Amino acid sequence: MLETYGWSETLQNAFLPHAASGLVPGRVIVQQRGLYRLITPFGELNAGLAGRFAYTAGDMEHPVAGDWVAAAARPDEGAATIHHLLPRATCFRRRAAGTGETAQVIAANVDVALLVASLNADFNPRRLERYLAVTRESGATPVIVLTKADACDDPSGPTAAAGSVALGAEVIAMSSLTGQGLDAVRRLILPGRTAVLLGSSGVGKSTLLNALAGQALMRRRPFARMMRAEGIPPPIANSCCCLGEGWCSIRPVCASSGCGIRAPACRQLLRMSKNWRADAGSAIAAMAASRAAPSKRPCGTAACLRTVG
Repeated sequence: MLETYGWSETLQNAFLPHAASGLVPGRVIVQQRGLYRLITPFGELNAGLAGRFAYTAGDMEHPVAGDWVAAAARPDEGAATIHHLLPRATCFRRRAAGTGETAQVIAANVDVALLVASLNADFNPRRLERYLAVTRESGATPVIVLTKADACDDPSGPTAAAGSVALGAEVIAMSSLTGQGLDAVRRLILPGRTAVLLGSSGVGKSTLLNALAGQALMRRRPFARMMRAEGIPPPIANSCCCLGEGWCSIRPVCASSGCGIRAPACRQLLRMSKNWRADAGSAIAAMAASRAAPSKRPCGTAACLRTVG
């Protein structure tokens, strides 16, 4: 089972000292604050950190999505306790939100990074340059994926612009709706290989993943496009899943330190209606108005992504 998720001889050798303690290997497939979901030889287990590990681990040594760990499994309870972090092959880092220099690991052990941008008014080659810099610093292989080709009258212009900043990285223009270019993306996710989708909210990462899987694994966010049309970054949501032939993670990336909306107003607006489909227009208009008077306390829905030197 673990071979599908990228388990290798190198990892097996790194794990040997922990096997003598009765621990089992596992890979983090979901990370939410201090809670984790692992794939293990016993299947998926919920997990937390052992007290000693949580106390002694450094800021960049806590597990993140993609990490391999040594854990004490309790399959009868559907639970496990993480005791050790195995060495990382690659590592995505950014500056932690609200700090000047502190580094934050956001993904680990990624083989290929699909840098997703949409072929609409939000297309920004400078943003792709930042994604490329971070990907190359991580050790993963970057591939630029330009989505929503069906909504672009002339994809050749943006595709050429992306190629001009790619510095040798492959550029794929595709459409999840029509299937154009989908096979070119699918061939990048090989057995045992880990891919991560990086891109701003609303560029079509969930739709792309659903198209690759052939089923609705991820919920789409149709209001994200409306928010971006008003110049408002949608709130971040992180998730990951396994495709039949490889492991894939979605990781939204924002290029600003905050959305510019006053923090209390943003939280209120994001909760203002259970029926967001009916009230999305008025909510987005209110958010746009709130941007006119931002406070010094930015909303935490976006974090700056820069290479940590």
